[in-house]
Amino acid sequence: MFDRKPDLSGRRWRVLAAVLAALALASPLLGQNQPATPAQPAASGDQPPARRRPARSEDSASATDPRIDAETGRDKRVWPPDPLFTHKHFRLEMLVPDMSKHEFGATATVTLAPIGNPRERITLDAGKGLTFSAVRVNGKPAASFASDPAKQKLNIEFGRSFNPGEQIVLAMDYTAVKPGGGGSGLTWSKDDPRTPEVDFMMHAQGEAQKNHLWFPCHDFPNLRVPTEILVTVPEPYEAVSNGRLISVVRKSYASLHLTPPAPQAPVAGENDESGEPEPSPTHLRTFHWRQDLPTPITS
Repeated sequence: MFDRKPDLSGRRWRVLAAVLAALALASPLLGQNQPATPAQPAASGDQPPARRRPARSEDSASATDPRIDAETGRDKRVWPPDPLFTHKHFRLEMLVPDMSKHEFGATATVTLAPIGNPRERITLDAGKGLTFSAVRVNGKPAASFASDPAKQKLNIEFGRSFNPGEQIVLAMDYTAVKPGGGGSGLTWSKDDPRTPEVDFMMHAQGEAQKNHLWFPCHDFPNLRVPTEILVTVPEPYEAVSNGRLISVVRKSYASLHLTPPAPQAPVAGENDESGEPEPSPTHLRTFHWRQDLPTPITS
């Protein structure tokens, strides 16, 4: 039979740990009960140097942050606006009776429905070159509408509240004069002197937020919608757009109660010898393009 003695080493360590923990808790309490001792000034030679806050450098991250305007401090970042409506369809009808002028008339129609809450109004992006003559809500005149050229916004009051999911067909008639340029919005190009014919041209560049310069819209790529566009231009000009070509319809100026533009003489160039003006067009053609796949309105 073995006589086993109890092992007290583990117990000793546990008691020691408990004593140390009690002392650690008691030390700040004991310090609070002691009278405050005034600090003794350190000798001049032993005084540590004063800690100074480093001076701001113009080369610091805040000064060179491209998201912040260095002169004004303005935040230059662009935040997506919350869509308050589901945009179901967008249709644009343009009439360009004279290609020598950087202007046109149009009707933009957007089909939408409120999201989340009932809505009585809408604000769209609209360039300062757009002048609105009429706005209709489901075929009836809107209660009011007003454009703000400085903020490039169009504010429309429906005249009543529409519930979430309730369809709204919003039609806006307007004229556009110099709706962009320099590669933004709708840019107009003069007659090219290197060609024998008169060949004015317009081309659109909407990315990333420039399409509002030539038609009213929610001009941010966080919203996708099917689109169609009908562009009427003088013959023999053509209009090309996204999607697929649905039809081309020929019509006379007289049928639209329009006066044909004056004859245009080509700009003198290396390929032009006669300089004879081209006769005025008698007809126009409407090109109907449709994009069924929902895409950002900015594309």
